[in-house]
Amino acid sequence: MEQTSMTTIYERLSHLIQSKKLTPYRFSQELGFSKPAKLYSILKGKTQPSYDTLLSIASVYDDLDCNWLLRGTGNVLIQNSPVIITSEAVNAETNGPITGLELLQKQVQFLEKQVHDRDDVIALLKEQIVVLRDVIGSIKPAQVESNAL
Repeated sequence: MEQTSMTTIYERLSHLIQSKKLTPYRFSQELGFSKPAKLYSILKGKTQPSYDTLLSIASVYDDLDCNWLLRGTGNVLIQNSPVIITSEAVNAETNGPITGLELLQKQVQFLEKQVHDRDDVIALLKEQIVVLRDVIGSIKPAQVESNAL
């Protein structure tokens, strides 16, 4: 898998679009935007992607590592297909044959790790919601003050 760290979310979105071999216009269509201007504004760094935009990206591209998109760490894409742990692979790893029960225990450990990783992604998205709510909360009082003048 490709691992890349970019400094801004704008760069990461641009890289994602290129890695999917899409144009920004086609990418915006896949996200359900009625006008691509919203995406172009994000890609140029004029506006931050909204929670809804990030959620759309995560929903449409379920192979995307949201940790990479939000923080710039990890891989661009996650392995989305289920991995079957074979007894041969475990035998090679443990230097000997294992029982069916041991194989099932290894598979359970692997699946628990996948669930934990998904929980991390959910936690990151919840953090993003809090940040966006704070930003919205700070914008609303400023708008009220400017309208009062």
